[in-house]
Amino acid sequence: MKIRGIVGGVLLLTMAGCSPRASTVDQVIAACASGKPMPAGTPETLFCQGMVAWQHDDIAGAHTLFLQAAEKGYAPAQYMAGSHFREGYGVKKDMSLAIPLLLKAAKRGLPDAQNDYAKIYFYGEDGIEADPERAIPWLRKAADQGYRHSQTLLAEAYYNATGVDQDLDRSVALYTKAAEGGHGFAQYILGTIYEKGEAVPRDDVKAVHWLEMAARGNVKEAQLDLARLYADKTRLNAPVQALSWFLVYAGGKDVERPPEIDSLTTTLTPDQVNTATARAEVIRSKLPEDWRDVT
Repeated sequence: MKIRGIVGGVLLLTMAGCSPRASTVDQVIAACASGKPMPAGTPETLFCQGMVAWQHDDIAGAHTLFLQAAEKGYAPAQYMAGSHFREGYGVKKDMSLAIPLLLKAAKRGLPDAQNDYAKIYFYGEDGIEADPERAIPWLRKAADQGYRHSQTLLAEAYYNATGVDQDLDRSVALYTKAAEGGHGFAQYILGTIYEKGEAVPRDDVKAVHWLEMAARGNVKEAQLDLARLYADKTRLNAPVQALSWFLVYAGGKDVERPPEIDSLTTTLTPDQVNTATARAEVIRSKLPEDWRDVT
């Protein structure tokens, strides 16, 4: 797990206090940068000091500070310390220590912890057997707080009948909530649902809308699916747009060049190829480094 996988990409930190009322770890971290002074030794201050240590690559020092704050019952610190044990950051990886800390933070209502605790049991992880039924209540708690990752995972559960009875209407509703909130993978899945007409009537307009939202957020699968939808002569039949998105996809990391690029470049006019290439360059210049949840 990268740093941004833990803290959501917020690393603009200063020595300051954190708001105990913040409802997500991202909000707590943002409060750390507010410049508001806090008394020494409070769990909020210890947490923020831990984040400063993170920023300076002192992971072991950060872990020590998180543990001190966690022992005082501070949920964001319990989450961070648990995540360290889960991923082996600054300490030896140990799920037997990670899970109790994540559960403590989850019980205190922290949606990040509720989501991560649930995810361990939803899929199974590092010797922990999958137990989706155990995961579902925690996913619901986090989803009810608007946590997009949990809405997306809960939607998957309802779609595939994993730990719950299948409910396609509820699944689509949850994917839609997460997608409207900016969750790139939910946007991609929702786009494919409309593209294929699964659980909803097939709708190419909605499919393009959600696939393009995800594609511009650098969800690679969405870029490829969008390109193929544009290329489909029985559907959209828009070869210039198709070539643009094939080129966007091909410019990503660790992907194979789609064969459709060669076939399109031989059938389109030089001007059309130039137009598609220019569009792809503009799109790629605006892509984030990797897909991101913008909640």
